[in-house]
Parts: sequence; C-alpha cells; structure tokens
Amino acid sequence: MARYIIGVDEVGRGPLAGPVTVGAVVAKGRLNFLRGIKDSKKLSARQREEWTQKIKTYNLKHKTFSFSLASVGPALIDKIGVSAAARLAVGRCLAKLNKNIRSQNLCESTNYYKRR
Repeated sequence: MARYIIGVDEVGRGPLAGPVTVGAVVAKGRLNFLRGIKDSKKLSARQREEWTQKIKTYNLKHKTFSFSLASVGPALIDKIGVSAAARLAVGRCLAKLNKNIRSQNLCESTNYYKRR
C-alpha cells in the first residue's frame, strides 16, 4: 500500500470570527521537491505564489495531491465549543478525501489529531 502524508490546518477560532474552516491536503509518496518549505507564513507573497505554481504544475503531471475543505458554523460552535468544532471540521475534511489512506504522518497546526 502506498504511503501518504496528510496536512491539516484551520482558520477561524469562534463565532465572532465566523465559522471554523479546515483545509486538508493528502500527498502520496515522497515529495523531495518540497524540501525547504516548513511554514508558509515565513515565505514572502512572491515565494508563496512561486511555490503554489510549482505544486500545481507537479500535481498536473504526477496526480499526487488531493484537497478538501470543511467548515463548522457559529451556531454549532456555540453549542459544542470551538475545540470540538475544529475536531468535527477536521473529521469532515478527512472524510471528504474519501481515500483508503494509511497515514505515516499527520502534520497540522491545530494539535487536535496527532498520530505517531
């Protein structure tokens, strides 16, 4: 079975900011061309655009990446709390990927889903 790397990140931390939205990307195999990227926030706008183009071009050729998004709205955040809402959004996001994935690494900034 192929090995996958899953990256998850979230934005929005409560009903004042709107929904909690989670994005996930699944990459198959080793991605040596991505070495050097650790935190997109440390890249300049130009560097982010350059890397975006490199990734899109690579994906067109190799069909390596799958993407998904999921959100939980303010009403549900009020009922279950922002942490539970973020976990729910992560679960929805990963379910949308609809893949039989045996993850070796789950890299995310929310610290809600850690696999070791």
